[in-house]
Amino acid sequence: MVACTRTALLLVAIILCTSRPFSVLCDNAEVPPQMSVDELLSQGDQALKGGDFEKAMSSFTAAIKQDEKNYNTYYKRAGLYLVKGKQSAALSDLNKVLNLNPSFLQARLRRGKVKLTMGLFEGAIEDYEEVLKLKPGHDLAVPQLAQAKKGAKELTQARAAFNNGDHQQATTLATELLEVASDSREIRIMRAKAGIILKNPHLVIEDTTNVLKSDSGNLEALYMRGYAFYMIGEREAALKMYKEALRNDPDHSASKVEFKNVQKQ
Repeated sequence: MVACTRTALLLVAIILCTSRPFSVLCDNAEVPPQMSVDELLSQGDQALKGGDFEKAMSSFTAAIKQDEKNYNTYYKRAGLYLVKGKQSAALSDLNKVLNLNPSFLQARLRRGKVKLTMGLFEGAIEDYEEVLKLKPGHDLAVPQLAQAKKGAKELTQARAAFNNGDHQQATTLATELLEVASDSREIRIMRAKAGIILKNPHLVIEDTTNVLKSDSGNLEALYMRGYAFYMIGEREAALKMYKEALRNDPDHSASKVEFKNVQKQ
């Protein structure tokens, strides 16, 4: 009877312990106080300087969760996203920064540069023009605005050339554009499509590699990459790409057809 009572008491103790949050210990050990936003930002800055990107990201994200109205937290995390090559995530955070503080000149200048790199020329033009309203003659905004305007014009020309079947001209213009807009998904996909038609598999592989780094499930890129690998005799690599496309979309007809064709070889 005594043994049963002791067992029951032990079960109650276990239940009481395990029913509490992780941060609360059954032995009533002192819980460290929550870090302030400034402390988290400082911790993130130090981690970033030391190359500990994971800790820096964790710190900046924790600061955002504490204060979603603090534009500086988003700005710092956007900078880290850029260091990691995540342009789309950086753009999202910079949008939040400027929603909270439209006159933050450095954030607008940075967003303009991100848009320029992503081939979003019209958006970049708007940002650079706004920078020049805030600070006329800004030494970075002036030349980058000129680049954005030139890019917008050349992109229109590249689209027209591609649609008119002049794939060599489209490739030439796309190559020039990528010197400024290296992370433009549209331009990379356009040049890859032209590369398929012009039988330039290495160019297709280069462009699809870039696209898939930021969009691993992009069906067009996976399909064209598979096609390019098959063109250079890399049968297994081609099958892998088609399988990945079909994993993302089992009904992707083009990948289905090519997968079956390559399997028969």
